[in-house]
Amino acid sequence: MPVRNRQDTLARACGHVWKGSCPSRTGGRYVVRIRFGCGSSENIRTVAEKRTPMYVPRVDRSISGRKTMLHYALAVVVCAVMTCLHGDERQAVVREEVTLEPAYPEDNDFPEGRDFDSERDMLFDNLLHQLPESSQKTNADGIKAVIERLRDSGVCVLEGSDDEIRPACVGLQCLFEEMFLANRGLFKRADFEIHTTMPSTPCCKLPDEKVRETFLASFEDEVRLVTIDGRSASLDAICNQPNATLHLTYTEAGLNRRLRHEQIALREYWEPRLHTTCIASHAAFPARVNGATYRLLTLSGNEIFFGIQATQAIHADGKRFVVHLGMRDQPAIRVWLDTLEKDLASFGRTLFAR
Repeated sequence: MPVRNRQDTLARACGHVWKGSCPSRTGGRYVVRIRFGCGSSENIRTVAEKRTPMYVPRVDRSISGRKTMLHYALAVVVCAVMTCLHGDERQAVVREEVTLEPAYPEDNDFPEGRDFDSERDMLFDNLLHQLPESSQKTNADGIKAVIERLRDSGVCVLEGSDDEIRPACVGLQCLFEEMFLANRGLFKRADFEIHTTMPSTPCCKLPDEKVRETFLASFEDEVRLVTIDGRSASLDAICNQPNATLHLTYTEAGLNRRLRHEQIALREYWEPRLHTTCIASHAAFPARVNGATYRLLTLSGNEIFFGIQATQAIHADGKRFVVHLGMRDQPAIRVWLDTLEKDLASFGRTLFAR
């Protein structure tokens, strides 16, 4: 049985969730971080890293009294059982590396007033944690490079040929969507708006169709095609989330340029499940508008924004991609959003309006 399945089974049997949260009499939770395993310290470290809960910051706060002993006992039991699952029972050793860290109350994973930088840092950690499981893992190196630049300033500008920069930038866009889906319970709500001259390429085909078979893209290499197929699947899943809204904004002229089967897929499959705004305009969106903007509202009430400005896959001739990620109070994010909102207003559209 795979390791994750064994751990999930054990967690369910103990009445606890996968992250290791333990119910307390005060209604909060504690996260039990344990190191366990047989053999070398390297094996122990690897297992521990796989069990590190996401969105649980490290805090230095002691837990005392009877509750401490209760959770320590639980940690030791889990530690011993998981050790046996990973190796020879006769060689099982419980390591003296058990730490108990208070998590936040079950209805609020971020305490009120938590500082923005902490949530922002945890968001970047979540993206990196999600990457090995992402549909975009083949583009991991390029995506990681963009993430590190965004971590520094909130904006990343890449210039070069489309086949060089699209996998990293649009791959990160898909990763952001997948990260939300994997951690959707940590957000009050999410708004995803795609504002492109033509209707969004991933929404002009059925999710289970391969883009190679639909002739939607102007390229044939797999590293770029995977960005469309991956995003078609993630956007489809987003449409099913009660705390998320997907909105497509495009021009009437752009819609008319889509082929008949593309318009049918958009009208019959996608439009009943999302919001659309078709702008009666024959003008194309300027480059600084053509792209997408996402907003996540955290449980503590803070807003995280992601944005990409790029050419569409149907016209993959762009030489410049711009990606933003951060909080509105960051200078680069504030300037970008203010400009975008004014540009969309000139077309009669208010960002995220339903």
